[in-house]
Amino acid sequence: MSNTGFVADKKNGVLNGVRYSKLKQVDENGKITVQRISKQPCHQVGYGIYSYPEFYKKDGHNGQTRTWANAYKGTNKPKGNPVSQIQFVEMRPSKRYKCKACGTKFSVKLDPQQKHYRRDINEPFFLAIVNKGVLNRILDKYKTNPKTVYDKINFIHQQCLYFDKCHRYTLKQALGKRALTLSTDRQYYLSNWGDNDMPMPTRMVNTSTVDNDTGFVLAATVNFDFTSDHKFIKSENARLNDEEKEIYYRRYSQYILRADEIESPEEESTIDVPLQKPSKGLLIH
Repeated sequence: MSNTGFVADKKNGVLNGVRYSKLKQVDENGKITVQRISKQPCHQVGYGIYSYPEFYKKDGHNGQTRTWANAYKGTNKPKGNPVSQIQFVEMRPSKRYKCKACGTKFSVKLDPQQKHYRRDINEPFFLAIVNKGVLNRILDKYKTNPKTVYDKINFIHQQCLYFDKCHRYTLKQALGKRALTLSTDRQYYLSNWGDNDMPMPTRMVNTSTVDNDTGFVLAATVNFDFTSDHKFIKSENARLNDEEKEIYYRRYSQYILRADEIESPEEESTIDVPLQKPSKGLLIH
């Protein structure tokens, strides 16, 4: 979180660090209009409140702590019948900060689920997703709609990125004090096909390295490149006739550009349909 007058909004051209002042104008008919005038960015833009706390001053909260009651069914005994229970959860308000240099005030959420629709199912929904739950069954179980499901997937993905960033921040100090015992493994994923007339999935490979003592994933690499210009690379591959060459003579030899080069996992029985290349993006050898 860095000092900013407004939340970044690329669509309307508002970037981080841009501050505004409001100028009221009254025309000859007495009509009042308010115009926003941009100020110079504060020189402390980019300095986070947690990395540089001396640059900011705490300025209270924007509300009061409330208690949220969640009703659920659970068992008090290992083999007991499920009974209705109530769990009380504190909902904390956002914390306000003030920049000591320019005086700009801004809020930081302490509760990421603040004003979140159906927040009571976030935790079981997360467990269902990571355990490869079927989306249609999730819809039936939690009595929700597809839009809510996909919104929660985006929300959970963002929270996982925050969690990973938080741990990476202290990773160097934590790993420098002990010897590591690591394990590396590969996982295979099948994505949905993009053409209903061609029901052929695309297989992707994820290679992960995990610390055996803590279970922390140090690296997880998927053999899929979504940043390169796949149309240009495919056209160059056809223009140079690289498909007829050995792989070490090709211009883009790191990519899988031929259908017969899509590898199959060791357990052939896990795939009962033919595979295809992705319609967008590129697979990597």
